[in-house]
Parts: sequence; structure tokens; C-alpha cells
Amino acid sequence: MFKERPIVIRIIFFMFLFALGASLFLNIRGLQKNFLFADEATYYMLTQSIAQDGDIEYTRRDLIRYYQSFNAGPLGLFLKKGKDDKIYFAKSFAHSLFAAPFARFLGCNGILVFHSLLFFLLLYLGYVYFSTANPPAFSLAVVFTFFFASVAMVYFLWLSPDFFNLFLVFCVLFLWLYKYQASRRPQQSPVLPARLHHFFLSPRSDFLAAGLAAVAVFSKPPNIVVMGPVVLHLLLQKKWLRAGNVILIFLTVSA
Repeated sequence: MFKERPIVIRIIFFMFLFALGASLFLNIRGLQKNFLFADEATYYMLTQSIAQDGDIEYTRRDLIRYYQSFNAGPLGLFLKKGKDDKIYFAKSFAHSLFAAPFARFLGCNGILVFHSLLFFLLLYLGYVYFSTANPPAFSLAVVFTFFFASVAMVYFLWLSPDFFNLFLVFCVLFLWLYKYQASRRPQQSPVLPARLHHFFLSPRSDFLAAGLAAVAVFSKPPNIVVMGPVVLHLLLQKKWLRAGNVILIFLTVSA
């Protein structure tokens, strides 16, 4: 079984390189039929506004930049007027903030490059989780089935934050559940590096989960449901202090 691990890691890395190459060279203009609509138009322009102007204000510069990439649109933008009578993008900037460094230098394709990094982490962490109780090859097959037999990879191609939200919710659940899954088989050699493995087994992983959950909620408010089982489980275990700290971190980052 241990001989399979290097092969599995190579496969995951190969999939990352494939996704990265596709992200760099994919003709997004052709894929989008040379225009963006509604959410994708708003999030793309919001990302470029953060990347190039350092703000979320909708100005003529944003429209000029848009027409450097697309020939038609943007249609159905979500905008709102602030108290200063300026117009702002009326969407959460969580995904755009993280994708902005990539979009600054690579344009539309930069957002997909960012998604490629998330894809790699999802594959790797998914494999790590399932391999605590299953052979490496089977664990990788389960993860591949989830991504390639579901709508997940469609989200990968969207310029909106759906894939980012998937990543955040997955990470929250991973950070919460890994310690319990791994503790069932303490004799099994962990896939992760020792320091990372010990961190994921520690209470600090719950605090990181709370912070990521807050970002997920800021990105899309219904994601708040992911905090329910995390906090409820701690309360049922009578870990009052840790539950209180998790809630405090969540509220602080959300605010």
C-alpha cells in the first residue's frame, strides 16, 4: 500500500499540471462567446478592479478594461450606489480578492490559474482524508469520481466564485473531521508531513476552520450552515471553551 502513495501523488501533481496548462492556454473569449453575463461579468470586472485599481468602485476604467478582453456586454451587472453617490459592484469581493494577483498579470485566464491551485489542494486533501481508512488507489478513485462525475468541474471554468466556495466549504469540513477520522487508525502512517499532520490533529485546526467558514459566509451567506455541525459537535463533547473560541473567531473574521 505504501508503494502506491508516490504514484498517487504523481497522478495528483500531473492533474494539477494539466489543469494549470489548460487554464493558461484556454480560449476564454471563445468559450464565453465573447461576452459575459450577470454573475460572471460582475465578478470578472470586480476582480480586475481590485487587481488594477485597488478598489471595488465601478468606473469607466472598468468598462474600458472589459472591452480589452471581450467584444460584447457586459450584461446584467450587479451594481449599487453608495452613500457617497459612487457606484460599486454589488457582490462579495472574497473570491475576487484572492484571484486578483493572478488576474492582474494573466487576465481572464488568471482566474482559472487560481482555480487550478484550489483544484490541486482539493485533490490532495481529499486523497489525504480518504486514505486514512482506505488504500491509496481507492482513495484517489473516490476523489476523482466526485470531481469528474459531478458538476464540480463545471464550476472550475466559471469566472464566478462557485469553485472557490466549494474549496472553502470542503476545507472547513476537512479541518473539522480529519482529526476524528485519523484518530480511529493511529497506527496507520499519515500521508501528510508530520508537522501538518499534528496541526490537523490539534484544536488549532478548528480555529482555522472557523476563519475559512467566515470567508465562505462572506462570499455566500447560505454557507453559514457549515458552521452548524462544527459548533454543535464541540458542544456535544462539552468543549465549551473551544466552541466559544470557534464562534468568536468566526464572528470576528465575518465582521
